[in-house]
Amino acid sequence: MDSEDNYKNITEKTGTEECVVPKYAVLNFCRVLALIENDLITSKLEGGEWALRKLPEEYHSIISAALQEYREIGSSEKVDPGLLKHFAIYAHDRIREVID
Repeated sequence: MDSEDNYKNITEKTGTEECVVPKYAVLNFCRVLALIENDLITSKLEGGEWALRKLPEEYHSIISAALQEYREIGSSEKVDPGLLKHFAIYAHDRIREVID
């Protein structure tokens, strides 16, 4: 499952330095959450936009950076690795709640 791989990659491989947002992983989490929470099938872009409307505000900077990077590679600001990991844990836990 992509989201499981994304979770492991972010939580195990993200260091302590600010980093470029892994756009695919973040937007994939957003797409899965849109599906399980609102029964929506979305593109990566639509999933990220949905997430900005529906997910906790504390994750908006991560999601916004992923959307920016998706729209134009190399254009986003680096993100806080701790917040990125926190978002991955949040998304992973929400997904596990529904599919387990």
